[in-house]
Amino acid sequence: MAEAHEIPRCTVRGWGRVRQLWSVPDARVVDRSRDSGPLLRVRAGWRSAILVNDLRLARSVLLNRDGEFAYWGRLPELRPVTRQGLMGLDPHDHHHHRALLQPALSPRSARLLAPHITAVAAELAGSLPLDRPFALHKAMESLANRIHTEVFLRCGVTRRWHTTYISTQRTIAALLFYRVIAPPFLTRLPGPATAVLNRHIRRGHRAADELRAAHVASADGRDVISLLERASSADATGEENPLSCKAVNDSIVNFLVAGVETMAATWTWAWYELSRCPDSLYAVQTEADRVFGDGARRFATGADPLPYTRQVIKETMRLHPLPLLMRYAPP
Repeated sequence: MAEAHEIPRCTVRGWGRVRQLWSVPDARVVDRSRDSGPLLRVRAGWRSAILVNDLRLARSVLLNRDGEFAYWGRLPELRPVTRQGLMGLDPHDHHHHRALLQPALSPRSARLLAPHITAVAAELAGSLPLDRPFALHKAMESLANRIHTEVFLRCGVTRRWHTTYISTQRTIAALLFYRVIAPPFLTRLPGPATAVLNRHIRRGHRAADELRAAHVASADGRDVISLLERASSADATGEENPLSCKAVNDSIVNFLVAGVETMAATWTWAWYELSRCPDSLYAVQTEADRVFGDGARRFATGADPLPYTRQVIKETMRLHPLPLLMRYAPP
């Protein structure tokens, strides 16, 4: 790998541009990355990041076989939320415990949960107003939150709970973003923002307790909370250092904070891009009608039932990348 001083540089200036760095690709960064080679050092505010343009190198960083790159949850600025959760673990433990959740998040499990997911989506779509504009991102937040809590976590909670938690999750995500891009000394100073963040983090952990109380385990025990609770039992895992009860709650909060916002943002950008490409929108609708038409749920066990829609999501993530793919190299 090239030495740090050999890597081409690019600076993003302007607070508005920094705020939108991960959702609206900066033209200067895009143009510079085309000529920079495999690596580009991007500076936004006080934070510097290495943009990896080489697919093979990016795959090596993401797989992190040598343990040199930690999941982005280990950024010091995010520790108030990640705590002992999966996102805050060191690379070895993170990959190990993430593998424990694989049965709940595998493509096979997602296909088995597809009817439930489509039912939640259909119910939300039916509640959207047709005679006036509405906030698409908030609708996608609501959908992502319900899918995470009702489908993946298998928790029956009220509509009021969803509304309250979405507000909490939105505040946590926004304040964490500011902690990442603000100078470090500002995040260490006591102030209103820190007090608000701590208050909403406490609400998030109370929400985790409520979700565990409302949890209904699946028959095969392959849902997220069942797997986490199994990992907290030394007898079940056969490990000397199982997850603590606090780590289970932290992981539930991590799962919601990391999953809801990123999923909602990706869906919102996908709808935006589809609105600009009527032919692609028609192709997505045609594919959905073919798979879900007449109340049918035709999910083949082998082939991908929604190949065009999957490509739309991948292209959306290419055009509007999210911090989900960041990795952190501790000093």
